[in-house]
Amino acid sequence: MTDPLAGIQSDPTLLAAGWERRYLADPDRAKEALETYAALGFEVLAQPLVPAQFPSSCGDCSSAVCRSYVLVYTRKRGGEPVAPPDDARVAPPPAAARPRVLQPPAWPRPKGYANGVVARGAWICVAGQVGWNEQEQFVETELVGQTRQALENIVAVLAEAGAGPEHVVRLTWYVTDKQAYLGAQEELGRVYRAVFGRHFPAMSLVVVAGLVEEGALVEIEATAALPEAVA
Repeated sequence: MTDPLAGIQSDPTLLAAGWERRYLADPDRAKEALETYAALGFEVLAQPLVPAQFPSSCGDCSSAVCRSYVLVYTRKRGGEPVAPPDDARVAPPPAAARPRVLQPPAWPRPKGYANGVVARGAWICVAGQVGWNEQEQFVETELVGQTRQALENIVAVLAEAGAGPEHVVRLTWYVTDKQAYLGAQEELGRVYRAVFGRHFPAMSLVVVAGLVEEGALVEIEATAALPEAVA
């Protein structure tokens, strides 16, 4: 049987402070871990996975399910105190730390997006972003380049609220050329992963006759949920 932890990188700060990595868990199992290990005299941390922890073989994987999993760490009470990383949460509630993907079991797993996402926290609504720079100039004239810039613009707006791509629960894409989009999917996938990592929220794609900004080929709007512990 394949070890589900194989290739997943541990947090070196936690290991150095005496924490022991236990297992990968979905949010519900992570909640159970708190009660189980607490009864045995352990402290428990449930740390959501981040792109840097995944093995290189996951680079092209489009599954959003892994993003909802956490690494469970334990430490005997009485160990040296350490401030956990910003993306670590004491369980419960790991479910509130990151959006959770909704995947009906009988449905085929979507590629590059999620069928649904559930999240709690402060809502962030990002207006449609086109592929221009800070001076509202279109440096890129092709779809792929404009898409990258639009995604980077979303990240810049999210940062103003202390959020990142991992907090996005929905993206709506508006493109002016369906065939250009379909013909550039591989390149668009690479650009997306370069900016958003392996976080794939619920998405919709709409083909439109045109966009308000002259020269715009794509516009993307985003909705994010900043966890209550952070908001």
